[in-house]
Amino acid sequence: MKTPLKPSKPMQVFGVMGPDLKAYTFNEEPPMDWAYSEEGRVWVNLANHVFFRGGDGIELIPRDDVDPQAAWDHLMALLRSWEPKHEHKTAWFAKLASEWFSEWRKKDDAAT
Repeated sequence: MKTPLKPSKPMQVFGVMGPDLKAYTFNEEPPMDWAYSEEGRVWVNLANHVFFRGGDGIELIPRDDVDPQAAWDHLMALLRSWEPKHEHKTAWFAKLASEWFSEWRKKDDAAT
């Protein structure tokens, strides 16, 4: 099984799935400036789509040497965690997704 790119410091905990996530405290500032940049907004849109509509109906293109399932599991653990504020989770989700995937699109958009 391929491993995703080296995780950033806040992401290291998400290698462990389950109740241990509740005990983790985020001690780094989320990439809020990046999340509001032109590039970041593309990935924040993905985070919002997944949070409000679920992950069905999207297509993710993984970067080289990234295990897409492991990366996706990490992102889902982040979105499901209770510790950070919602906008911080969204910013971290977007940043990490941009590191692990080269692009995303709705499957309906891919067909047109």
